Amino acid sequence: MDPRSQIEKIKDDMRLALEDNSGKFNAAIVRELDYLWRRYRSQALSLEDFIWIIDQQFTIPATAKASIVNQLQESERKIGELWSQYFGDVSNVEGLSATDLEKMLALYQVDFPKIAKATRQTIVDEIRRTARAGQGITVLRSALKKRGLGDGETRTLANTALAQFDNSTMFEFAKEAGVERYKYDGVVNPNSRKFCKINCGKIFSMNEIMSMDNGQGLSVLSSLGGYNCTHFWTPVVE
Repeated sequence: MDPRSQIEKIKDDMRLALEDNSGKFNAAIVRELDYLWRRYRSQALSLEDFIWIIDQQFTIPATAKASIVNQLQESERKIGELWSQYFGDVSNVEGLSATDLEKMLALYQVDFPKIAKATRQTIVDEIRRTARAGQGITVLRSALKKRGLGDGETRTLANTALAQFDNSTMFEFAKEAGVERYKYDGVVNPNSRKFCKINCGKIFSMNEIMSMDNGQGLSVLSSLGGYNCTHFWTPVVE
């Protein structure tokens, strides 16, 4: 199996693992909500009052973060090893040192503060809806369990972080190997972004890549079309 096929399998395996763990992630968030409610319930807390507590103290539980971070780091390490081997085979470029790899792992992690912000807003929206209906915490918990709290954002940001690591690691090796051109690669389908449809299959220099704008606020070098993009850069090795 060629390196790219192996890397795409690693990405697919992580996507499936995140989907399998989505229920556990959601349950951990509801447990955190229960903990905050029990902690402040003795103060004759109303659901409307609870909004302030959520804004001030709610965060993504450490248990929910841990499995996602471990899955991402393990996937990143595997991808780093594959690129190290590939460029060593084609150009005798030395692999990344353990220190270099750890630095790159630290750059491409899940943005949990962003997930927490989106999750807090979802919880607040449900609290207000429940309070307006004159219902209590039991109904609120039931409604939140159906919302997939932070789950979609988590998968998007984790998949994006892994793709960023893949592309950035490849570029680190490719530059050392003297590669000058790169192909915007992958499969185009009806749901692909217009940016990807326009550029997929074309070859660009590094300067051209650095000047591209995907309109997503993310670097085209590391993220191509943006969040959740499944396309990738392929080094054109002469």
